[in-house]
Amino acid sequence: MHESYRTETDGPVSCRGDGPGPGRLLQLRLCVVEMVLLVGSAVMEGVYYFLSYRVFAEQTFHTQVLKPAVVLPLVCLLFAYLAARAVFRDELMVRAADRIR
Repeated sequence: MHESYRTETDGPVSCRGDGPGPGRLLQLRLCVVEMVLLVGSAVMEGVYYFLSYRVFAEQTFHTQVLKPAVVLPLVCLLFAYLAARAVFRDELMVRAADRIR
């Protein structure tokens, strides 16, 4: 059904920019959950490297080298923060536009 023919009894309206709705708030919540999981991942990597260094430090074959993949959760955390900030600003802009109407 075309958007211009929708009525309130047709069911939930999709959140494709047609006003404030659960879409942006859901995106914001998912970004926050992702950031919490990424912080946990970074902490677990730090614990792993700390414990493996302490356990294998006295071994002669031990070489502790940080791989570039260790930085990926931190990069993902940065991008998730930027996404959450943009979604929040977009929600504020939509609410301000609704006040003007």
